[in-house]
Amino acid sequence: MGYSSSFGIASLGIRLNYIQYRAEGFETQDYLTFDFGGVTRLTDQLTIGAFIKNINQPLLSDFGNERIPAQMVFGVKFSPTEFISIIGEVDKTLNEVTTWKGALEYIIYKKIFFRTGFNIDPNAGFFGIGYNHNKFNVDYAIQFLEQLQAGHQVSVSYRIKNKTETGK
Repeated sequence: MGYSSSFGIASLGIRLNYIQYRAEGFETQDYLTFDFGGVTRLTDQLTIGAFIKNINQPLLSDFGNERIPAQMVFGVKFSPTEFISIIGEVDKTLNEVTTWKGALEYIIYKKIFFRTGFNIDPNAGFFGIGYNHNKFNVDYAIQFLEQLQAGHQVSVSYRIKNKTETGK
């Protein structure tokens, strides 16, 4: 569950997450975590954003003081034209190596989106395609990791309110 609000060139949001860990032979554990983030459009071509995930870091186990780790992300989007976006992101989860990410999105006819990207540490490559029609969206992506087979992901979504209806 989340809430966001826009004012001027900035938007801020907060989200409450419910996480449940369940494993055979162990007691089911339930946790609430909080995320906070924001984005601002500095110019028509440049947007920056950041968020912190799992701010409260709930305790998973007293053994070794194990917690759900906090994650901090900072990203920049540069759109030299209305059809091309170049994205860079730095992702840091506490007690883990920093992941650097890059991506490129190309829009055809304002409805079809081609996307490609990469991660550094862990190394991975990505490709995707999306279709947007009014409030209906379909996206497909494939991920290539060094050690594993390709992973596929599909999403279908329908936006209930138009951006103009919500004031954004």
